[in-house]
Amino acid sequence: MRPVGAGLSLFPNGLNTMEAIAPGIVETLIKAGSPTRMVNLQKSIGEIIGSQPEERRLAL
Repeated sequence: MRPVGAGLSLFPNGLNTMEAIAPGIVETLIKAGSPTRMVNLQKSIGEIIGSQPEERRLAL
């Protein structure tokens, strides 16, 4: 494996589902990832068209 500049975000419903499927996995995911504090929606040219703070989102 090598870094490729890509990531995976899990929203609260995704984290809840993962926990229901495999109890305890969210703790492992939290240790491997980092919390995301803000979500930006951007056009292909980089212009931000919307932002929203996120309270429980995990970036892996």
